[in-house]
Amino acid sequence: DLDGAFESAHALKGAVGNLSLTLLYDPLVQITELLRSREDTDYSELITEIINKKTELDNLCKYNQAILYVIRKNYIKRHQ
Repeated sequence: DLDGAFESAHALKGAVGNLSLTLLYDPLVQITELLRSREDTDYSELITEIINKKTELDNLCKYNQAILYVIRKNYIKRHQ
């Protein structure tokens, strides 16, 4: 269902763009434009890239949460 896939990819691209998640934005632009042109191609490589970029972003978020935890812990320790 190329129409449904296009609508989903386009909506996701918009949300990712609004959040400035550039890591995911470029491959979403590529897949959205291919779907817009109703290109009959194997999308698995782009889908895999998007999944990998999402995993990379998830890991970055976990890393940032760990850093914030340490900062918060040190701040509380100093201000008790």
